[in-house]
Amino acid sequence: MKIKMTALVLVGALSACATPYKDPRTAAQLSEDVAASLNQLVGEYEVVDARNDNFAQSAAVSVDGEGRSVNVMMALRNGSIFVLNGNDCSGAFNRKDNAGSLSCYQPTSDIIYFSIGKSNYARKIDTSVLLMASKPLLVEKGDYLLEYMERRGRGHYYLLKRK
Repeated sequence: MKIKMTALVLVGALSACATPYKDPRTAAQLSEDVAASLNQLVGEYEVVDARNDNFAQSAAVSVDGEGRSVNVMMALRNGSIFVLNGNDCSGAFNRKDNAGSLSCYQPTSDIIYFSIGKSNYARKIDTSVLLMASKPLLVEKGDYLLEYMERRGRGHYYLLKRK
């Protein structure tokens, strides 16, 4: 009986951990944050540093969008264009720091998601793997960061400067 009761309590506790995240913002707040973030982030950028970018092939980034759709075009140094298209994007806008960010899922391609935003805190992104050490990407408060994640788990990070 004691084992059954322990198992029952354990299952109940673990099921609470599996509850999906529910954003506490109203639909109006969500729409307002996406619009404010998109308004702030639309524009042209140059890539000033990158990690996992196939030896820094990206030179410039252009961000455009409407509603909850965001398009990011990356101009590569060889003259080609790499495009990230996101629909049903979510946004967060920190009014205190005037820092917006957008996250978009792209489940139909090799890219799972991408995000772009103005950082409201400093952080260090370390992409080193076991035998291949690399210098961490330092992102300061106020810097713009574009990142995307491949389906196979590899993250790509771009420190941007607005033109």
